[in-house]
Amino acid sequence: MKNVLFVITKSEIGGAQKFVKEQVDILTSAGFNCYLATNRAGWLTETTGGKIRESLIDAGIESRLSPQYLIRLKSFIRSNNIGLVICNSANGGLYGRLAARFAGTRSIYVTHGWSSVYNGGLISIVFNKVERFLSTLSDGVLCVSQNDLKIAKETIGIKPSRLKVILNSIYPCKAGTPRAASADRPVRVLTVCRLSHPKLPEMLAEAMEGIADATLTIVGDGNKMTELREIINSRQLTNLELKGEIPFFQDFLSYDIFALVSKSEGLPLSALEAMSAGLAIVISDVGGCSELIRENGELIDNNVPAIKQGIVSCMNNLEKFQRNSSRFFSENFDLNKNSSMYISYYNLIAGWS
Repeated sequence: MKNVLFVITKSEIGGAQKFVKEQVDILTSAGFNCYLATNRAGWLTETTGGKIRESLIDAGIESRLSPQYLIRLKSFIRSNNIGLVICNSANGGLYGRLAARFAGTRSIYVTHGWSSVYNGGLISIVFNKVERFLSTLSDGVLCVSQNDLKIAKETIGIKPSRLKVILNSIYPCKAGTPRAASADRPVRVLTVCRLSHPKLPEMLAEAMEGIADATLTIVGDGNKMTELREIINSRQLTNLELKGEIPFFQDFLSYDIFALVSKSEGLPLSALEAMSAGLAIVISDVGGCSELIRENGELIDNNVPAIKQGIVSCMNNLEKFQRNSSRFFSENFDLNKNSSMYISYYNLIAGWS
């Protein structure tokens, strides 16, 4: 029996959670048995519920260091005869790798961007040493971008023999009604993200000021929602709309440009969803984001003038960028084409034929 446990700190909607959800899809379709360990019921448990054999729902995973949770996770691994633990997020990576080692089970850590690097200063030095140590406990480190691989080798110091790159892949977005091009309508810009650190939706909102022939729709929720409302009201921005969180948002086809402004990213799945729907991309030059731009949008610095310039450039090259987004996604990031790479890697690490 090929029993795989996914460990992730939070069940709320996000890029790492979407990664886990679609990995569960491809593995269950290939005959694997999937299990889940996370903090509480939420988006991830709802979207995977019918395909998960058993779950460990335990808020203890949110604690920085809980020996009690570590013991419960190790027991869960042993009692379900788990052959491979796939760890996601900071706490999930810590507990998953330790519990797998104590249970005598093989494990993989999926990077989703190196948060240990982005903290900066002395904290980064400490966290990088922790990551280097934890990498010795796992049997593989799966990097979601070439940038993550470079950081793993050059900054953190993980042995190359433990590293593997498979660029983030998703199923293409097909839901929604495409919005027909028209010279007499505003260009529709979309962002989908958590409205909290490290995202910078407030900077994107400020950049929309003065772009009269474009609108911005912000999908998401978080502690920056109040700040966004204040920006809209104080600047009397009539071309912004706050949608709040939409748990199963798929309506990318109704928009023209996707913008993601952030201090740190791995290889953002929301941008891949937008590319699969043929949207031009405006994205911060952080993490692996540069790997998503091939004449299909603009890579930007995190300041208002650069964001504004990126949006205007996409508006001026809209058809070309949209066409290139669709093609670039299809050639490199379509999970329908790339699922076998994940399955082969998991089989290799677990020692399954």
